[in-house]
Amino acid sequence: MPRALSRCWIRVRGVTFIGIRATI
Repeated sequence: MPRALSRCWIRVRGVTFIGIRATI
């Protein structure tokens, strides 16, 4: 479970970073 959670977190973090970068 921790593995899946970590992978999900990385994906969410990546999407958030891309969104913030696109907004700026």
